Amino acid sequence: MVLDQSSFLVFTKSMRTRMVLLLNVPPQDTGIIANYTKYPAENLRQPETRSIIYLKMITLDMSGEYMCVVKTFHSEHTKAAKMIVYVPESSANIYVSRFNDSHINVKCIVLGAQPKPTLVFYIEGIKINDKFDESLKIINEYRHNLSVTRNIVLKNIMNPVLIECEISISETNYKRREKMSVLYELLKRLYRASNVDRSVSESAVLDNFGPAVSTI
Repeated sequence: MVLDQSSFLVFTKSMRTRMVLLLNVPPQDTGIIANYTKYPAENLRQPETRSIIYLKMITLDMSGEYMCVVKTFHSEHTKAAKMIVYVPESSANIYVSRFNDSHINVKCIVLGAQPKPTLVFYIEGIKINDKFDESLKIINEYRHNLSVTRNIVLKNIMNPVLIECEISISETNYKRREKMSVLYELLKRLYRASNVDRSVSESAVLDNFGPAVSTI
């Protein structure tokens, strides 16, 4: 951005943040980015070619719509862009357990990601739409515990499969997959549980071998 001797820069964010840059004067920042800006001294010496404002720190609250306004006595130019600040998950795990005699339950639990992520299951690379999705909890509850869970119930799997839980954050390019290989030995243990004496509770049966957690 090039400024001439009669121009100044206004930087706004959702009507809450305003920054005014005058030639040869450091930025006057207010609102949500107050005290977070950096404008090196060399920029003041060459304002026509170095009108770049840096943020020393990024916080989640800074997500939003920003507008840059360049004004002169003769014209005005504006450009807006949306900035999303996100935090990757701190942990992600896939669990497999017995649902009933004919089905298994697959659960993906993701912690710590902000804003709230979307979870999608893939079985052998094929997207699975059938779901019981606990991630549809109210936003305020998510902000409290930063936990998202997605469940799917599948017919018993007779062969080893690759299960993936894709984690993505809306309006960003962040996307990754947690992977789990469900192997033959695990399948045998799950199916063996269905033959255990019915006098033993299902929860006790699951405790005997535990839900499977595996990442690769």
